[in-house]
Formats: sequence, C-alpha cells, structure tokens
Amino acid sequence: MNHSSVFAGAAIIISCVFGVASTALAQYPDKPIRLISPYAPGGAAGTLAQLVGKHLAQELGQVVVVEAKPGANGNIASDFVAHSTSDGYTLLIGTISTLTINPSLYKDMTFDPMKDFAPISQLVTTQNMIVVDPALPIKTLTELIQYAKQNPGKLTYGSSGVGSTLHLSGELFRRVTSTDMLHVAYKGGVPARTDLLAGHISMMFGDMSALPFVQSGKLRALAVTSAKRDPAAPNIPTAEEAGLPGYVVEVWYGLFAPVGTSVSIVDKLSLAVSSILRKSEVTTALHEIGMQPAANTTPDYLDNLMKSDFKKWAEVIKASNIKIDQ
Repeated sequence: MNHSSVFAGAAIIISCVFGVASTALAQYPDKPIRLISPYAPGGAAGTLAQLVGKHLAQELGQVVVVEAKPGANGNIASDFVAHSTSDGYTLLIGTISTLTINPSLYKDMTFDPMKDFAPISQLVTTQNMIVVDPALPIKTLTELIQYAKQNPGKLTYGSSGVGSTLHLSGELFRRVTSTDMLHVAYKGGVPARTDLLAGHISMMFGDMSALPFVQSGKLRALAVTSAKRDPAAPNIPTAEEAGLPGYVVEVWYGLFAPVGTSVSIVDKLSLAVSSILRKSEVTTALHEIGMQPAANTTPDYLDNLMKSDFKKWAEVIKASNIKIDQ
C-alpha cells in the first residue's frame, strides 16, 4: 500500500469518527434526561431542582425527569450519578456540601467528587446570614466579636447539623476571630431557628429564610456571609463590610454529569444553563427562594470552585476536629 492510500484511509477513518460524534451531538438528547436531586422535595433545594428541570426541558426540547434521592447528607444521590452511564442522560444537582465538604467528613466515600464527575455549570449561589437574639446587647458584628472574646463559651450558635454549611460557617468564624462559642446541632435549620426565636440559643449562621424574622424584629441581622450584599436585603452589610476581612461563605449548587461524558454534551448543557439563567422569570423565581443566578456558567469555573472549596473546608474540618460517625 502506498503512502497516499494510507493517508486517504486515515482521513476516511477520522472523518467517520467526527461524523459519528457530530451526529450524536446533533441528536442529543433523543430520550428523557434524569435530573437527580440529593434532597427531598420541598424547600429551596427542591424548588431549585424543579425549576432547573422545567427550563432545561424547554431549552433542550426533551423531557427532564426530576428524581429526589435524599439520604446520607447527599451521598446517596451523588453515588448514584457517579456510577451511571456517561452519556448525558443522568445528571446531578451537586452542592458545596455534597461534593466539597462531605469528603472531609466521611471516611468511607463510595465515590470521589474530584474524579468521578464532569462539572457542567454552576447554577446558583446563596449565603448565610449572621443573626442574633435581639435581647443580647449586640448590634454590630464588631460588638459580637468583642462580646464573644469577653465572654468565652457563653454564646451558643445553632446549626442544621454537624458538618452543615451553617455549622462550618460558625467554625470558620471562630477560627478567624479567635473566639470561643458553643455549637448546638439540630436536625435541620428550622428547629434551630425555633430555639433561637425562643431565646434558647444566642445566634445562628442561618440561611436567608430567616429574613422575615429580621424584618419583623424577632431576630437581629449583623451581616451576610457572601462577598456582595444580597439584593433581597440590601441594608444588611457583608461580613467584610462589617469589619471581618476575609470571612466569606457562599453556598452554591451546580450541575454535574458522570466523568467521561463527552465535552460536546457538557458544553451543550452548559450553554443551556447559561440561557436559562438569563430568563427574567427564572431570576425572579430564584430570588423568591433566596438564591442568585450564577455569574459564571462555564465548566472550568465550576471545576476550579470545587477544588478551592474542597481545600478550604478540609482545613476547617481538620482544625475543628469535626467527625461524623458512619
């Protein structure tokens, strides 16, 4: 066989390969997509899953079935998607908790978040809000820090459970401010807030669902933990603005596929998310549940965010000696 024949044959093979890939992308999706949520229906996370599923279906022209697989702090849903076929038909709504915090809390993970997923796009961000019992003589974040230093161990802060972002927000605060406060874990953020409203605990690094209680005067907000003020509460400063440089905690949700999913499918899904988040009706719906649409929807951004947060929270968890019995 002469060289021209070899090159011709190679060209045909390459052409066929790219032709098949191009056809597959053009056809994707040609069957229903499963969108797996790590949380039970209801609440902000459940609402987000339904919202994303609805508009993703519109963008792709295909049915998107939202399936809730709660349990093990999100590990059940994550494991299911991690071991699914890498064809773009099984996707995960992953979170800062399930994919960057859990690996440092659980000894025997059945999947590796850093290796078993293909990041598609960040979906939304939200933040916590530092709220205190208004009966306390604390009106600013600076006064909170001073009070904690003058009364070591006296302040108690509630959370939705050991290892939750509400808990870790408090542990990071303790480290940054060199203060001593007592953590009280509850089985959810609502029970913790109920005790705060009743005066049984001093404060919380709660989510934005506490805003109505702040507006009614039942709780006092000192700061939000995000890098920017929340549009729903523009009068509440960020922690940095309130005098605590370097203290930023932003909770995020993102869209993921099993590792090995083709780049063409990942990019198509990322573009679909970008289009969805530009819709005014979506933005409005997100604001109603205390979430902000992601500013950057590229796969690389989400990949780098995961790595950064994994390192950040691993250090906090190790320094605070936080463990979860399995």
